[in-house]
Parts: sequence; C-alpha cells; structure tokens
Amino acid sequence: MKRLMGAMMAVALLVLCAAGAAGEPLYAADGSAVSGRIDFTEGLAPYAGKWVNFQDGFRLYLPQDWERSDVSDAQAQAGLFYRETNNGSDSVVGELNMGVAVSYAEANGLQTLDDLAASYAAGGLGEVDKLDLNGLPVVTFASRAEDYRGVAFFHPLVAGYVMTIYVSPCGVGDRLVNDVGSAILCSLTPRA
Repeated sequence: MKRLMGAMMAVALLVLCAAGAAGEPLYAADGSAVSGRIDFTEGLAPYAGKWVNFQDGFRLYLPQDWERSDVSDAQAQAGLFYRETNNGSDSVVGELNMGVAVSYAEANGLQTLDDLAASYAAGGLGEVDKLDLNGLPVVTFASRAEDYRGVAFFHPLVAGYVMTIYVSPCGVGDRLVNDVGSAILCSLTPRA
C-alpha cells in the first residue's frame, strides 16, 4: 500500500482504492499484475469540476475554473494535443501555476502494461507502478526533478498508441496541490 501511496501521492487514494478481496491479486487484460484498483467518484475531488471528454475514448474530471490553453506547434509535433491550466491562480490552490497536459505517442512495439512500465522506468522516471484506474490499466510515474507526474496507458480505441496524462507540479509539501493532481489523474475514466 505504501508504494501505491507514493506513486499517486494522495491520502484520498486510501479511500478510493478498492484492491482485490482478501489480498487477491489484480490483473490487466494482458495478464500484467496491477497493485490496486481505483474507482473515482466526483465527490472525493477537492474541487468543483467538469468532465472533459476526449474522442480518444476517455474523459477527465478537471477543476471547473481551469481553462484550456493553446498548444504550440513544437508541442503538437511532440504529440501533445491538450492542455488546461489555472493560469497561475484558482479558488482551490490559490496563487500557484498548475496544469494538466495530454499527449500521444506510437507504442513502438510495447504491447503489455509490463512493457510500458519497464519503458518508463528505463527512461529514468521514478515511482513507476501499474494500476487499474476505473477499468483502464495504467502505468503511474513521476519526475521529481522536473516536478510532474502522470499516467500512461494504451490508446483505448486505436492499437499501437500510448496516451499520457501529465499533471504539474507534483505537490510535494503541499497536500492540497497533491490532492488536486491525484484527483485529476484518478479521474481517468473510459468514455461510454
């Protein structure tokens, strides 16, 4: 349970996490073991929110007063296609720049959640773990040096692509910032 808390860095996860009954292991559809399952509910987010639907088959619950930001040409060429920020201030975290970004990349031969986790760890990211978020198998990760964390998962509709959601800052030392970021990441839900 310590590793799960470290990966997602939120006390709220203790409430949200519904691990297998009686220590039963949990597995993704590809057979990769996951360390827990999180079922998000809007009421546990520390903010009034809005659902943002993506044509890629998923949605996120983001703070209501955040706004969509432009994506530069360089960012778009790198696979980033969605950004939303609080523009340096909001009613929850106050005067602090906070944001979320969504990107995609080719899977380049990665086929299982285990493959994806190994790739992120080999790339130097820390706190790599595998979870089931609302029915989507994901890899969690963090870069403390660059002050962001996120989740990566195989595109739910188009084979051969990996989607990644990043939140910054991590919120180290600021429980509220940490909890907002965790709620955003934990809200990743398949779109009906």
